[in-house]
Amino acid sequence: MNTYIRLAYKRLAYKLVITCAVFVTLAILAVSVLANPLSVSATDATGTIELSTQIDTAISMSITGNADSETFCPNNAVSCSTFGGILPNSYASTSSTVRVYTNSPEGYSLSVRSTNSNTNMSTTSGDTIAAGVLTGETGGQGVWSYKTDNTGAITNWAAMGTGDTVIKGTSAQSENVTGNATVVTYGLSTSDDQTSGRYTTSLTYTATAPNESSVYPTLAVNLRAGIAGAQVREGSITGAIKGLVTTSGGTVRIDPAKKYYIVPMYNSGYTLDTITADATKGSVASDANAYGYYYYQSNGSAVNIVTLSGTPLTTATTDNTLPAMQTLASSSCPSIPTAVQDSRDNSVYYVQKLIDGNCWMLENLRLTSGTLTSSDSNVVTNFTLPASAADSNWVNAATTPLINTDYNLSTVTGFGAGRNYVGVYYNYAAASVGTIVSTGTDDDIYNVCPANWTLPSGGASGQFQVLSEMLTGVNGSISGNNALVVRNVLSLLLAGFMNSDGAHSRYNEHGHFWSTSRSGNSLIYNPYINGTRAVHPQNDNSRGLGVSVRCIHQ
Repeated sequence: MNTYIRLAYKRLAYKLVITCAVFVTLAILAVSVLANPLSVSATDATGTIELSTQIDTAISMSITGNADSETFCPNNAVSCSTFGGILPNSYASTSSTVRVYTNSPEGYSLSVRSTNSNTNMSTTSGDTIAAGVLTGETGGQGVWSYKTDNTGAITNWAAMGTGDTVIKGTSAQSENVTGNATVVTYGLSTSDDQTSGRYTTSLTYTATAPNESSVYPTLAVNLRAGIAGAQVREGSITGAIKGLVTTSGGTVRIDPAKKYYIVPMYNSGYTLDTITADATKGSVASDANAYGYYYYQSNGSAVNIVTLSGTPLTTATTDNTLPAMQTLASSSCPSIPTAVQDSRDNSVYYVQKLIDGNCWMLENLRLTSGTLTSSDSNVVTNFTLPASAADSNWVNAATTPLINTDYNLSTVTGFGAGRNYVGVYYNYAAASVGTIVSTGTDDDIYNVCPANWTLPSGGASGQFQVLSEMLTGVNGSISGNNALVVRNVLSLLLAGFMNSDGAHSRYNEHGHFWSTSRSGNSLIYNPYINGTRAVHPQNDNSRGLGVSVRCIHQ
């Protein structure tokens, strides 16, 4: 049975009440009410509170007068008649899993009570087992009890009452996460003269969303074409992450006294066009001190709405009207993806100032030839890029500068419709313009990046790790939605890499990126992404690999 309630967001407490039977044959049988999770959003002017409860069917137990041992019926068993049961003077337990789904910004509280005027379990013949407090998991007590797995709630055996007892959250409000499980365990200790039979009772679970007077307003973030998602951060561009909104939309609880910064993530081929809000409820503004990122501030309205829209990027690969990367000042780097041109080969790249304050390339370097000089590149002496090495010629890769362009101009999942270039594979000797070709402890100073740009630093305190941690709050390897945030914000491509023997590997699965930093004597920090599943900012690898290059403004 599907059960949910949808209520207007007024000055009331919203409740969803589920009544369920508990059977004992002599059975504590569990609850069999099912409700599917809701897909919820709050995008209308008045807002809504939605609640649904799911109670998973559990196993049941029976008591007979001649059973030899305790056995349990499997989940969803229709009948326990072919199973044994527990004897008098015995103990057994079972459990129910209760989940509440809600879009309430304050979460919910969950309570339980006996539906009947008394709390006994009883048979149709009038035999009873009283609700009480088990003193141990042993037989002979003649009572049934319950407890939950929630710290600070009913963690010890308790007697079921006829009034609501909160088993999760508080009676006023709560921070409980929607969909989190609450496991309720029922314990039964039969007396030595317990009459066999089918004992039943009925319980009522109530999920309550707090009233409006005790909650903060909500911010609903609507995403239009071109916007893959957005982080909402409290107080500053590097403040606490209050919510991650994806293409399905979402709401975030906000405090009218604070600013909330919006960090967009873009779909392939888009940048930000507009960010708007209902001026009667709050305002959107750009903050120059936060690199131009936009923030929202409510005027106290119950429901606030911000809408982000994208616009397609240019697909041009060269454009001599664009500013040169080499002369772009870090202070002029914009907070949205913006096109610039590498004067060495006129390639167009998108760059953006991210929340760490650094200006990052959002595409892999595609430089394939030419002599690099100190006027256009991050070199101190001239360096001529080698010709693309065929797979079979990828030899002595730890010491000989090598590049490979086999996949240049190929498309992969990632950034920029019509310009999803994998870029060039550089081994570290080439990426470091011949300066790091042997074992040692010195970090790279000069590299293949344009003048005034360099490779990001690596390792536990490196720039890639710092940015990843600022985006997600996670130090070290990152997984799940957090990994998706890092990948989307940096528009990281799954370009794969070349092994030291010249074999191409992990194309459309991994993306690897050189750093300036050594890891020990012979390895280089080499952050990588694993599809949409994980980001590893502190990974290291052999200098002989051919991987991608991303540059960061110095």
